Amino acid sequence: MRKIGFALLLLSLFALAPRAHAAAFCAPGQTDAAARALPAALVPQAVKAFKLHGPPPAMVQKMTLMRCMDGKAYGCFIGANLPCGPANKATILPAAKPWCDKNPNAAFVPAYISGHDSLYRWRCRNGDPVHVGAPAALDAQGYFKAYWRRL
Repeated sequence: MRKIGFALLLLSLFALAPRAHAAAFCAPGQTDAAARALPAALVPQAVKAFKLHGPPPAMVQKMTLMRCMDGKAYGCFIGANLPCGPANKATILPAAKPWCDKNPNAAFVPAYISGHDSLYRWRCRNGDPVHVGAPAALDAQGYFKAYWRRL
């Protein structure tokens, strides 16, 4: 019975090791206002957090940003449509006016016009861009919650 208890203790310590290692990059209670480059030591945690299969470690490191939230390390894997920076909270979208003039009641404004970092979804109503639906969920620093994962 003692052997089983010891084995369980070892397994639980190994399970905690990656998070403890990631925590070493953030001071207790630390919250970063800006994202930063991912340290090489956290690449394995990023691979696991984002379920990456295939990209070499150097690419994972280059394509992942990190920041601390409440003393815990979080990462964001940069993609073509995944904004890792703070959300654009603008409630008006002048850049969409030409699109809406040509498509006065379009059900959507393309992301290449609205920006992938917009907090809102946009459409055209009578030739004017308007935001519709609920805004995306943000964390306390204004980053998209959906794209940041605990390392």
